[in-house]
Amino acid sequence: MIKYVIAIVVVAVVSGCESNETRLQSFLLKGNESLATGDEQKALYYYAEALKMDPCYADALNNSGTIDHNHGNYEAAIASYSKAIECNPVYLNAWFNRSKS
Repeated sequence: MIKYVIAIVVVAVVSGCESNETRLQSFLLKGNESLATGDEQKALYYYAEALKMDPCYADALNNSGTIDHNHGNYEAAIASYSKAIECNPVYLNAWFNRSKS
């Protein structure tokens, strides 16, 4: 009986553990889905949550910058794109987006 209880606990613990990368991607996906449905504030929330976990998450920085750019907040957009480039110098989307801002 004790073996079964231990097995259940181990399975529960292992299945409940998400890697940081998985959580980052989940926040990015939720943000992108929110953006696709027009809920920019919710998208920004999810991108901010990802950035709390990893302040150098270039995808979230880039997407946040795009929302700022679309609202005419060019300085904030450039700051987000520049940080994305600083974190990942080969991230072409951020280079391209910064050149448009």
